[in-house]
Amino acid sequence: MKKFVIVSDSHNRTYEDRINGVYERHPDADYYIHCGDICLPPERTDQRWMIVRGNMDFLFDYPEYRFIDTEHHTILILHGNGLFSGYPDLIALSVYAKYMGADTLIFGHSHLYCDQEYNGIRLLNPGSLWQCRDGSPGSYMILVEEDDGTLKAERKFWNKNVQEQNA
Repeated sequence: MKKFVIVSDSHNRTYEDRINGVYERHPDADYYIHCGDICLPPERTDQRWMIVRGNMDFLFDYPEYRFIDTEHHTILILHGNGLFSGYPDLIALSVYAKYMGADTLIFGHSHLYCDQEYNGIRLLNPGSLWQCRDGSPGSYMILVEEDDGTLKAERKFWNKNVQEQNA
């Protein structure tokens, strides 16, 4: 079993409070992923997090994309701003993931939670840790790859008053 903690679009407003808080709530994860728009230089971030460059991270030297290969999946991580404008274009995202040789794509940018399969590609977006565009509180995702390769995603909401709620 592999556990992934996935956040995106924190826009420097939530680093100390939420990103560190998410880590503290899930210290047992195998991977900590930030899908871009962290808006902080690498020297101010926790090196446990795999961070990709978002459109608001243009001043910083983060990679545009990253891969994680597990026993069952090839996972591509990117921000996604070059593939859609504001709202996810599932066709473009799935075509790009296939082109890159991935069967799972983890992305950000839209500030909208997504867990869909399109064109044989699993598309996952944790929403925004800062502000989701669907009016919900900030959110993140827990992704578990079971020993048989099954991927189970769970949306988590961040709420200061109620420490954490399940979707």
